[in-house]
Amino acid sequence: MPPIELKAYFTRHDPKLFDAEGGLDQMIGRYREVALQVAKEAEVSLVDLNQLLTKEPSWLSKDGVHPSKAGNVIIAKHAAEAVKPLIEELASSANFRNGSSQTRDKTHQSRGLGSVSTD
Repeated sequence: MPPIELKAYFTRHDPKLFDAEGGLDQMIGRYREVALQVAKEAEVSLVDLNQLLTKEPSWLSKDGVHPSKAGNVIIAKHAAEAVKPLIEELASSANFRNGSSQTRDKTHQSRGLGSVSTD
């Protein structure tokens, strides 16, 4: 979950609604801890926007919650960095390369395209 700018957020929401849970910052902290734990247990990557975006304040729009136009690019950059190793691993896998080429070749052959190269 990305960070929230509390002052802007609470111009639209009553902070008392969050008091029973220790405040919005505490709720966000607990959410982040659970997300990190689930990612660890599931052995999957997690893009920790809460940590990453605090270093790049231009990501945030004036409403204190949603990304700005630049923020969408920043978030996409972080997501791409996290996914890139997974894509590279998949692309370098012999099964992936061989399986996808064979499947494409069979498809073209069954359509009467013979030895047309698809690579």
